[in-house]
Amino acid sequence: MTDEPTRPAGMPVGPEARGIGAEVKGAADDVGREARGAASTVRNEASGLATSIKQGLSSQVERQKNGVADRLSVVADRVRRTADDLREDEAWLGGLVGRGAAELSGLAGDLRHNDVSDLMGSVEVFARRQPALFVGAAVALGFALTRVVGVGDRDADAHSSRDRYSPQAGPGAVGVGSEI
Repeated sequence: MTDEPTRPAGMPVGPEARGIGAEVKGAADDVGREARGAASTVRNEASGLATSIKQGLSSQVERQKNGVADRLSVVADRVRRTADDLREDEAWLGGLVGRGAAELSGLAGDLRHNDVSDLMGSVEVFARRQPALFVGAAVALGFALTRVVGVGDRDADAHSSRDRYSPQAGPGAVGVGSEI
């Protein structure tokens, strides 16, 4: 017996076998290049998709931030009017409420003019310096936002129900409020 590996029947020997090996190696290299190209394309597409999602979220956060700033401005105006009314009877209380209105107005301006990442950095610094005050402010803000959003939802529901059940104009129209 010899130590040579056994070769299946019909397998080429010599230079012909090396030619087939070169073809297989070339085909494997081609497949590898195609796979790397496909992976690169997928990475580029994923990166583009991630950028699009990030831009969309950023613009949505910016719109919501401006909406909150608008609502804070409205609240600050109401508080300022209340402070003016209080100054006539209780000057010290009117002064305190007026300072609160000025703070709310300043907060609304900061929201409008600062980037979201800058705002988050400021909140983080504040939370580290004054953790108890931060938690209290977060709870108060949560209650306030819940009230503001709840009022907006109730107003929207009231408008839609009025529109839905209002009598039709015109002769012969039958609606909830019309007589038959």
